[in-house]
Formats: sequence, structure tokens, C-alpha cells
Amino acid sequence: MKLNANELKLIALITMIVDHIGVYFAPIMSYDIYSACRIIGRIAMPIFVYFIVQGFFKTSNLKKYIFRIFLLAVIADILLKIVYNIYPREDLIYLINTYNIVFNFFIILVILRMLDKKLIINNSNNSKLVIEIIDKVIRVVVIFASVILYFCIKIDYDINLLGMAICIYIFEKILSMKEYNNNSKNLIKIIMCLTLYTFCIIKKSNYCIFTIFSIPLILLYNGKRGKNTKFNKYIFYVVFALQSVVLYIISSIFIK
Repeated sequence: MKLNANELKLIALITMIVDHIGVYFAPIMSYDIYSACRIIGRIAMPIFVYFIVQGFFKTSNLKKYIFRIFLLAVIADILLKIVYNIYPREDLIYLINTYNIVFNFFIILVILRMLDKKLIINNSNNSKLVIEIIDKVIRVVVIFASVILYFCIKIDYDINLLGMAICIYIFEKILSMKEYNNNSKNLIKIIMCLTLYTFCIIKKSNYCIFTIFSIPLILLYNGKRGKNTKFNKYIFYVVFALQSVVLYIISSIFIK
């Protein structure tokens, strides 16, 4: 059995929602149910990171793709900050000062863009060396500034997510360098997933070891998008932005 991108994203979205149910409803849950939600939720994040990098390589318009992710991050953060202030909760006070995971995706895409392609295209031989130096300096500065952000502000999943994304980026580059047979491709993907898992368990959490359940799902990816409609394209962004807001409001009403 193989899974396309839409199917894997749907699995990631569902498991993320289950995870957030555990987060927001924790005060009125038994410990066993809470733990089950958090364990199931560990499947989501590696799949999301994997497809953020896949999107980097496969999008027809990288600038629009990066802008969409940035817009999603801003909208989701504004909505969450509004509901946090309407329904303040001591058990979730840390969320007020934490930027959501989509900001992390945005920073990742910016860094990959700097790593992957020149910013300044110079078709003439005049001042070619100077242009090359300027281009490299700008890219290094942007990468450095982006990395510094992880240490200046609190971002969900912090710099571990960047390490995972760069790991996927490197392995995707290896796969694109030449034609590999299926056995070699599978071996490279297995090594990639194990490296990905290493970055997952670096994060200090009792539940991060369960991200290993995402590995078989990533290995089942068939490289195809699935049914390509505007609904499928944008429903992910809408649900991603709204699900935390809805769960936070509902849980806060029940808990109060």
C-alpha cells in the first residue's frame, strides 16, 4: 500500500488535532487519555516537516509558497492570541509567549531558500566576482539572522525542527543527484527517517520517542500529490489555522 501527499497530510492533520485535544482538555482528562492523545499526536510533526521540504522542491512558485506559509503563521498567531486573552488559562499561560509552529516552517523555508539558490543573478561578466561575494554575504547574513531568532523568541518546536528540515533537504538532494534503483532509494529514505527520528528525540519530552510511528508512513509516500483541487489545496491551511482556536474556546468553556 502506498500513500499520496494528500492522504499523508490528512493523517498528520488528524493526529495533530488529537494531540491538541490532549493539550487543551488536559485538566478534565484522565492521565491515560491525555497520554494517548499526546502519543498519537507525535505522528504529525515529522510528516508536516517532510512535506514543508517537499513543497520547497515541488512548488511551481516558491515565493508564493513561502508567503502563504508566512500568512498562515500570522493569521493563526493573531487568532490564538485573541482567544488566549478572552479566555485566559493558567495551565496554558506559556502559549501566550510562544509563536506557533507555522512560524518555524516559515523560517525553515527562508533558510532553505538561502541555501539552495542565488539571490542575485548576474548574466554579464562585468563585476562577476563582486556580485558573487555580495550574494553570498547577503545569504549568510539572512541565514544567521534566521537562526538567531530561535534564541531570541520562543517558537514551537524551536531549532530542532530546522535540524530535521535540513536533514530532509540533504537527503532529497542526494536522491536527485542521480538515478537510484528502488532498493537504494528505500535505503536512503530509511537512513533519512532514522536521522529525522534522532532530531525528534533530542527534544526533551516523554512522548517524543513515539514519533517513530511516523517513519513507516513517510516511507509509504508514493511521490504523488493526489487529487489536485483548490479545495484540497486550501482546506489544509484553513483547518490548520482554526483548529487550535476552536479547541481552545470549547475546552475553556467546559473547564470553566
